[in-house]
Amino acid sequence: MAADGVGVAALRALIQAYGDVQSILSAGRRSVERIIGSEASHRLFSDVIEKDYQRAAAWLQATPGADFVTWLDEDYPTELVRAALAPAVLWLRGRRALLQAPKLWITGSAHADETGLKDAQDFAGAAASRGWGVVSTLATVLERRAAQAVVASDRLIVLQSTGPDRLWPVECREQFLAAARSGLVISACVPGVGFSETRLQECRELAAALVRRVLVVQSEVHSPAMRAVRTAAELGRDVAAIPGSIHSPLYKGCLQLIKSGATLAETVDDVLG
Repeated sequence: MAADGVGVAALRALIQAYGDVQSILSAGRRSVERIIGSEASHRLFSDVIEKDYQRAAAWLQATPGADFVTWLDEDYPTELVRAALAPAVLWLRGRRALLQAPKLWITGSAHADETGLKDAQDFAGAAASRGWGVVSTLATVLERRAAQAVVASDRLIVLQSTGPDRLWPVECREQFLAAARSGLVISACVPGVGFSETRLQECRELAAALVRRVLVVQSEVHSPAMRAVRTAAELGRDVAAIPGSIHSPLYKGCLQLIKSGATLAETVDDVLG
């Protein structure tokens, strides 16, 4: 069910009143109108929302391991609720229990060199071996290398920047399938929603809110990942950064983060404590 045009507060009130999406739609517009008002109820029962619901129902029925959580579910991530960045519904494939695992997001430059890629791989593997879920948007080669390092550990959590029935980037099919099979894939978009740069940035912000800690492995000062990392810091998440040469643009963002109070990360102990 889409939140667009209905409003987060209205959806929260409906879920609290009815418990699930099917019950809301079964209640009918006039019943719902008493809770969220005439304008919002008309939007909720519009043709657009109905199509969203039908696509979602079809995806849930046809997709192995498909699931979803709402605010009322006990295992809905409390980190998102506390951050006030909680989508009304999270669409899932894989092991729902990973929602409650401690989570680390490893991110950084889209232009990481081989040293950065190796660091992402090593830190991801070490975190997974300690029982942490490793979050990846798969948006950069660096995040993909971190994801690939934990595929076999069953600790990979992929955040999609599309609906759960889409695949982006297409070259990451292996990681998607592995996460859906033994890790977890999460989407905040309803089925049918395609990729956009705006949704990718929203996905990064969701990652920043979802995790307990963030590790930055190489980053320019003005990289897209840095914006999300600042969101993570504002939300009180622990941020660590790997230092590097003062002459390399790939470490300027990391050095800036360290100067601003981020943990200097030499080993996984520095990151996970």
